[in-house]
Amino acid sequence: RISVLEFNCLPFTRSLMETFVNFAFSLRGVKKISFRRCRINDACLQVLLPWVNNQTRLDTLNLSDNNISSAPLLFETFDKLAHTLQVVYLQNNWITVSESTF
Repeated sequence: RISVLEFNCLPFTRSLMETFVNFAFSLRGVKKISFRRCRINDACLQVLLPWVNNQTRLDTLNLSDNNISSAPLLFETFDKLAHTLQVVYLQNNWITVSESTF
């Protein structure tokens, strides 16, 4: 059983992310996922997050050092995984949030 997936420093395009998600579709019990420094942008994130949202044991998600700017996509994931998700790394992205979001 795979419990940790780390793809640090691999440059992901949208098509590569689609390939990964299709390959990893059946994996549901991953505890730690790391895509640190993978050049993930919002388009890649849109492909990745439905798969992340289906994880049943995820406690750590690392998306730091990417090109992510969409806070609403992330908030939706945090809500769906609130029962297991304990640590999220988002440092060095382009995320901005208006005051009305909170």
